[in-house]
Amino acid sequence: MYSWLYIFDEFKPIDASYSEIIHYLNRDPEKLLKLVLEAVHDELKDVKRFRVYNVYMDREGRELLVELLIYCSLGEVSAKIIVSPNPLETLKKYYNYEKSKKRDMKP
Repeated sequence: MYSWLYIFDEFKPIDASYSEIIHYLNRDPEKLLKLVLEAVHDELKDVKRFRVYNVYMDREGRELLVELLIYCSLGEVSAKIIVSPNPLETLKKYYNYEKSKKRDMKP
């Protein structure tokens, strides 16, 4: 399985497996931020805090997307960690999932 970071409208390969990302998500979220910073340390300065914003898994459990919101000198930056052989397709599925959640929340 392939792992990617989607940030600043670019996909960057990262070195983390599906099981590692799940482990970090459940037990050590700081390591998710570390994965991001290793890939874009020059662009993100003065990180003040971060949070896991959302998690998307496909029904078969083969694709995973973890969205982080990072608060730094640039303001609020969204970073998505994606595990998928086709990260663009997974990103599209995530955005569709997000839209459907918002539709379902309307009264």
